[in-house]
Amino acid sequence: DYMRERSQAVAASTDMLARAADNLCITPQVRMLLNDTGLATVINHVRTTFGGKLPDIIALDPIRNLFDGGKEGGENDNNAMLFFLQERVEKLRMAINPLAGIMLVHHTRKITKKQFEEDPFQALSGASALRGFYSTGVLLYRPDETQSSRQLIFELRNGPAIASMVVDKVSGQWVEIPQAERRLVNQNYGEKLDAERLRKRERILQLIYDQASLGNVFTITQFAERFENEVGLGGHENIIKKINVAATKGYIRFFRNPKDYGLPPATRSKYGFCVWS
Repeated sequence: DYMRERSQAVAASTDMLARAADNLCITPQVRMLLNDTGLATVINHVRTTFGGKLPDIIALDPIRNLFDGGKEGGENDNNAMLFFLQERVEKLRMAINPLAGIMLVHHTRKITKKQFEEDPFQALSGASALRGFYSTGVLLYRPDETQSSRQLIFELRNGPAIASMVVDKVSGQWVEIPQAERRLVNQNYGEKLDAERLRKRERILQLIYDQASLGNVFTITQFAERFENEVGLGGHENIIKKINVAATKGYIRFFRNPKDYGLPPATRSKYGFCVWS
């Protein structure tokens, strides 16, 4: 059920769904190690499921739940990690399809920001022997827990390098955020300014809505004078600028027929009264 919920959240095309129905096999959550017994179980299961077909990709997600280092030790030991990769993972591939690609999903550990900037793949949990085994490494992490975007970093043993990118989920699909839409300097400070601008705009809209519910409406100038230096909105000129920006973006509109609502004319404004849009 937990895999069904996650797979249904993926905005897959009809063609992809049709291919997955025939070519994709997902095991339920299992509690076993990829030891001699587990290896035989997985091989038999794959052969039974795929029949005469050979799977192109074998994914182990995550390594920690399947890890067996034999008598060498745990996943933090280089000898144990090499044993797992050579005697378990490679044997699995050779028994199922020697040409299959292997995807190993692994956890990360906490490291300092300086360490991460110098070498992001130091964040991989466990023994460093894993890093010398794979041909391509992909690291997905969230730089800021308050943001939904993730950074994607690549490490290739062969071929031209792939530049890191920022991705986010839009309508159920991961998409790359173009470079032009990302800040390159003062990112933390810029995000704080963005958050403050958003807070002020939302506060202004809420005040207009609340006051209108009480039968009170304002021109731009009246609103700025009434709420100057209140609820963190700043001074008179600053509030006017915020209202003008919000109006340009369509969050605030104006009406010039106050008599229809039993209101006095807006003699001080060429726009009329503000209304929440």
